[in-house]
Amino acid sequence: MRFSLKTALEDTFLIEGLTSNVVAEIRTMGDTLTWFGTGQGLALHDGHRIYAHQITAELLDDGQITNLVPQGGIPAIAVMGDTMAIAYSGDDGSIQVGYGLTLTYSAEDTSGITWT
Repeated sequence: MRFSLKTALEDTFLIEGLTSNVVAEIRTMGDTLTWFGTGQGLALHDGHRIYAHQITAELLDDGQITNLVPQGGIPAIAVMGDTMAIAYSGDDGSIQVGYGLTLTYSAEDTSGITWT
């Protein structure tokens, strides 16, 4: 399956380029989509360009649906079909802490990915 994104100008949930040069996790999806877990969040390559997901520092309630992803580094990404789980972590000033997980069942949806 070929994947194609809207341009970064048309999509308010993505910005062009990586937000960090530290890449901890790489996962492929389909034949053209590559996901990157970086020290500053989630990014993807659609076969042509690299995009970083916009982040939010606000807490999400359990089951809340959003187009933004939480703030934090990405130490792990799990992919199966169109489903993807992302782990988030950060530093509380003295130790590394887990920030939680997000899940999508529409990771290849070109009209916009929703996260819970």
